[in-house]
Amino acid sequence: MDPDSYVRFGVLHLIAVSVLLLPFFARFQFWNVLIGMGLVMLEIFSPFIPLHSAFLIPFGFPQVGFETVDYVPMIPWFGVILLGYALGYTWVPKAESNVWLERLTWPGRHSLMIYLVHQPILMAVVFALHP
Repeated sequence: MDPDSYVRFGVLHLIAVSVLLLPFFARFQFWNVLIGMGLVMLEIFSPFIPLHSAFLIPFGFPQVGFETVDYVPMIPWFGVILLGYALGYTWVPKAESNVWLERLTWPGRHSLMIYLVHQPILMAVVFALHP
């Protein structure tokens, strides 16, 4: 879409890194609520932390003048994932007897497929509306 810019740390990067990190957080079970909230709250203070290095872009600390077409940093979004993981830990054992709860977990279990399918559909709609 924008030939002068490119994806630095987009949603697919976040999904891939999160899938690799989640097994390490499984042992914390419901404590992931506190860890997740901490990461989400860190986003509030990140503009005041003077860390400007290209290596910190994935963590949510971009350089001055940073530009990209898709940017979904680990802070706060991995915190949101951990919150969902903690809620899933408390609800999933009960999901086998609850059809509606099982249906709510389907998008999370198929998020990559949903992402890959909806992108061409959205692009087709945009190009159809704005030729």
